[in-house]
Amino acid sequence: MKTRNTTFRRLLILAVVSGLGLVAAWTPPSEDSGKHPTRFPEIEGPTPWTGKGLLNNPDDFQFIIVSDRTGGHREGIFRSALRKINHLRPEFVVSVGDLIEGATDDLDQVEREWSDFRDSVDILRMRFFYVPGNHDIWDDTARREWTKRFGPTYYHFVYKGVLFLCLNTEDGKASRIGPEQAAFARQILEANTQVRWTLVFLHKPLWNYQAGSGWEAVEQALAGRPHTVFAGHRHRYVRYQRAQYKYYQLATTGGASPLSGLSHGRFDHISWVTMTADGPVMANLKLDGILGEDVRTEAMARLTNRLGGEYAVRLDTITTDSPGRGRTWLEMENRADMPLEVRVRWEAHPHLTPSPYAVVKTLAPGSTERLEVRLSWPESWQPTAEDALAAEVRTTYRPDQLPRPVSWTRTIYAAAEQRPLIANLNEGPPTLDGRLDDWPSLPVSMARPRQLTGDSSTWTGPEDLGVRFGLVQDRAYLYLGVEVRDDQRIHLAGRRSSLRDSIVLYLDPRPAAAGGGSGQSAKATATRRDRTVRLAPGSRPGTAIVFRGRDPIDGLRAWSSLNPAGYTLEVAIPHASLDGIAGATWRNLRLNLMVRDVDTPTGSRSDFWWRSRWGTMESNPESGWFRRFER
Repeated sequence: MKTRNTTFRRLLILAVVSGLGLVAAWTPPSEDSGKHPTRFPEIEGPTPWTGKGLLNNPDDFQFIIVSDRTGGHREGIFRSALRKINHLRPEFVVSVGDLIEGATDDLDQVEREWSDFRDSVDILRMRFFYVPGNHDIWDDTARREWTKRFGPTYYHFVYKGVLFLCLNTEDGKASRIGPEQAAFARQILEANTQVRWTLVFLHKPLWNYQAGSGWEAVEQALAGRPHTVFAGHRHRYVRYQRAQYKYYQLATTGGASPLSGLSHGRFDHISWVTMTADGPVMANLKLDGILGEDVRTEAMARLTNRLGGEYAVRLDTITTDSPGRGRTWLEMENRADMPLEVRVRWEAHPHLTPSPYAVVKTLAPGSTERLEVRLSWPESWQPTAEDALAAEVRTTYRPDQLPRPVSWTRTIYAAAEQRPLIANLNEGPPTLDGRLDDWPSLPVSMARPRQLTGDSSTWTGPEDLGVRFGLVQDRAYLYLGVEVRDDQRIHLAGRRSSLRDSIVLYLDPRPAAAGGGSGQSAKATATRRDRTVRLAPGSRPGTAIVFRGRDPIDGLRAWSSLNPAGYTLEVAIPHASLDGIAGATWRNLRLNLMVRDVDTPTGSRSDFWWRSRWGTMESNPESGWFRRFER
């Protein structure tokens, strides 16, 4: 990058001008005229910023509108909103009414409610403009109480060429703008014809009320001038279009609401308005989407990360007691110095019925609990390793040092884990070309992954990605055949192995830790060092790309074949290499497959695990084992 040396040229020009007897005042180029000017260097060629201008028109400004707080207020929501507004730093805040509950003859109660509200407003670092609602003015006494505290019930002001007209919809009686107020509005509008925009604030959306509300006179006075109207009251968001202008009925900022969602207009929010030369630009900010800069500090992160390793929830292998009856065990462990809440909910299964159906437990610090889960199924059906029963587990700690609970949600599985015998080839090895035509079968199906990582939203079901595989052996080799059905295969030459469709094999032929079960042997398994190899289909028929891990398997070879439905892979592994890893003749092999599905050239990916990733809480150390055929 070259930057011109403009200082010398400017001094030269200044000297020439001075020599001509002219008075010159040089001002460096600036994109604004504020106290602190903005400068950009002059760069030859491309610049590391776009050519669009800065949105820094000094006539633009931002403010926030808060909607109904009451009508059945939910404690703490409005105050929380005001604290979040301070993070956004608007120039001021405007309300649309219903600030207290009101509707009482008890003036002491009224005093308490207004005192509480003003304490809340004191949280703000900027000006707050009051507008009355029907919970603020409900009779003549309430009107006098308002006037005593805030003066007029309707008023106006002009800010940076924009007229703000704040009206009272409880004028003399409910849901009405009286003649005097209508005349006031007309007078203010006539006296401010040169403003660039008019913004009207009122509590009730009187444009939707029957004739006689007094709104007709105000709207008639607004005709022909750019304007926007904001109201609340109904606790349900709707944007209206009247002629070419927008009218907004806002939802809630803590008022009564079922919070049934955006489709129903039921949500807590504040409205962020930017006033521009073309009119107001509005954005609705949901309260739970506004976060302060201290949402997670370093101390919070350390504590959360520590607690994430202080618990374990596991399921044992399913065992059969009698036809149609069996059990598994749910083991819960809390190693932290605070209570652990555990909630377990079983997912629906076509055959297995667990009891108890839901589990809610609080584990004391440093405790372990083991709960029997009874299972039933039709006597004509038998559980297998592929018919896993899934449970959603939510664990929660409530540390005093954190502003909110910390929770984790995981899915764990119970299955009738088995150790199938690997088929022996008596007729000689398969033709190693990646095509699988001569394989007797691929008995292991991966219709539903046991674990899904990466961008899980990209998987739409088995039609998007499905996997089958099988193992066979002869005297010299163990063979693996894999069929991948993929609706969109991504194979880009030169791509990193992690950014293309591929398969990762995890192999461990060492003897299993003694004892079985999901307790001690699970921890032992987590420390075991497996052998890992990544495989991807090659661009030429019969070829496969092998990305070897840190501890490669000597003599491993692979072949692949592409087809319209996806691809297939064949892998040959010498028994001698597996014997070397096992430290003796291998007799059992633990295997896992992770299939990476890349559905876009930019690299969005999903990882499908046949069995849960080894070493994680979700993994059952009894899963994924195969027995070697021995004569």
